[in-house]
Amino acid sequence: MAQFFVYEAAPYTPGQHRIVRVGVAPESDIADQAGPGEVAVVGAAAASTKTATYWYDPATGDLGLEMVSTLPSAQETYDRWFGGCREMLRATEWAMLPDAPLSPAQVSEFATYRAWLRSLPANAVQGVEYDLTPPAYPEIGAL
Repeated sequence: MAQFFVYEAAPYTPGQHRIVRVGVAPESDIADQAGPGEVAVVGAAAASTKTATYWYDPATGDLGLEMVSTLPSAQETYDRWFGGCREMLRATEWAMLPDAPLSPAQVSEFATYRAWLRSLPANAVQGVEYDLTPPAYPEIGAL
């Protein structure tokens, strides 16, 4: 039995071929481990993961690592926060009513919070976690 790895025959950048699988097989069966457009070779290498892509240069025998971003895209960030912001805007509508049991300073704080909520989906920074907790006051408690 021998360790092997399989890489894409076509380079994804000059001299770098993405490693797609690793494993152990009888040495006589290693060539059979490659699929269409792939090459299997004897040797130890790490496989591709969500956070990194391992590559191989058949001309030099070099192995390398390329980190892959796991941060959500801007659209994923928007989608995630849009629902939460909408929910918190609905939950704090009462604070904007003229008869809300709040001081003018508290109304102003809620108004600022609600303005921030409305701007967040469009201005959210990729990979940043936001605390959507509204202002809390002892006389009304936390929402």
